[in-house]
Amino acid sequence: MELFLTPADVAELFGITVQAVHKMLKEHGIATQLKGQRTHKIYPDMLNKLLEIRGGVSRVRKSFAIHTLKGGVGKSTLCHALGSRASCYGFKTLMIDLDKQANLTNSFGISDDDEMTTMLELYEKHRTGEKGYDFRDALYEISPYLHIIPARLELANLDLSIQLNSTNISKLFPGMLKGAKEEYDLILFDLPADFNRVTMATHAFADCALIPINMDAFSIKGLKLTQAHVDYVRREFDGSGDFRVIINKFDARNTLSFELMADLKILYKDTPFLCSKVIPVSKPIETAFASGENLWSLARTKVPALEGFESVLFEMMQMDAWKNTPPRRSSKRAASEGGVEHGH
Repeated sequence: MELFLTPADVAELFGITVQAVHKMLKEHGIATQLKGQRTHKIYPDMLNKLLEIRGGVSRVRKSFAIHTLKGGVGKSTLCHALGSRASCYGFKTLMIDLDKQANLTNSFGISDDDEMTTMLELYEKHRTGEKGYDFRDALYEISPYLHIIPARLELANLDLSIQLNSTNISKLFPGMLKGAKEEYDLILFDLPADFNRVTMATHAFADCALIPINMDAFSIKGLKLTQAHVDYVRREFDGSGDFRVIINKFDARNTLSFELMADLKILYKDTPFLCSKVIPVSKPIETAFASGENLWSLARTKVPALEGFESVLFEMMQMDAWKNTPPRRSSKRAASEGGVEHGH
């Protein structure tokens, strides 16, 4: 799966024109168009170079548990969209599929066969103290900036194994994923629509719970139960993480959608818990996800949901501040102005 940004994406990120982006690329010898290609492709390493040229930005490191008790709300699609897009922006990203249905795994064209190593196999190796244990042995590389620990049906046994071995929930993932929070800028857990020891261990480890909901009564009920589950884990294990509610698959044709959204805005008024952007319903997104295609290869102008996913990413990773970073003046320009260029 080829993941990249376009000059238009970078222009929006920097708050400059597309022509200014092309000028930066040309001035610094960054080739974005191979022979025969019509599209200028800006890969993460190139973007990082542009960011450095511009003056650098402050990147945050976050881990999110994507979870709700209600199925069918788009958890795996959200995880796929956020993870793949974050990697384009140079965030080294790890996705961990903890749902036995393996929808996230399959969405990247990975077959959930019997040979792959999942969190179940990692758990058994870690529990028995296997020599040379390393969670990285389970990684699939989607791109240099995007990795995934896959899932398969047998993952359903993970909760039972944790129970039978009386594993300390709060220490489970800090031990199994030792070093991951230092190595990766973004960690995303795709959780099953369930409450069990696996979900508790994830919420104890993650910085924040992302709770996607649809505008229907059952989804709202699932939100309340999931929020209670997260609050319980925080109390029980002295967790410091919080949660964010994301309205997903919003259907503007449905009057009930607006009524329920109004209720949510009242419920979370003057709090940061409700994401400011909604993600509209999108058949092209559902089709691309189910067929293992790159969601971000779809035409942005024809798929408004992509704008919604990107807005959520910017909000979660505090990327809006990147637009406010003043560009570093070149040495030539500084000299012509009689000034001195200072390093950042």
